[in-house]
Amino acid sequence: MLRCEHCGAYIPEKGVFCPRCGEKVTPPEGKRKTAAGKWFRRMLGKFFALLLYLILSAVHMVVIFVCVYGGIILATLSGITFIAGILTIILMYMQPEFGYNWECVIPCFVFSFVFMFLPLIGEGLSVGLECMRDGLLDFILD
Repeated sequence: MLRCEHCGAYIPEKGVFCPRCGEKVTPPEGKRKTAAGKWFRRMLGKFFALLLYLILSAVHMVVIFVCVYGGIILATLSGITFIAGILTIILMYMQPEFGYNWECVIPCFVFSFVFMFLPLIGEGLSVGLECMRDGLLDFILD
């Protein structure tokens, strides 16, 4: 956008007359878009896309690392809480004098269920980051 020298109004790039005061507009020589300027702007966009791609790649590696080891830990916790729930049921029927009841069993199975499905959230995040990364790579290589 250019500005009128007389009244300061904004003028469209292809405008010939100022919309406010009606003066003829002469575009300054240094404001023209050149092929080199367009090329530089495109390369600058690709450079920033490449930086974002590298940042997303690092974040993706961290997410995968956390998902793998976090998934192993959560699977172990899921197995432990499931076994604890089964043992509580066995103790509830075999040794009623210990006082175990269903209020002790239900949290074990709830936590087992939660620990079983938490790694899926991390996997979804990982897939989303991978899709964003691939989209940026397509933009960079165009």
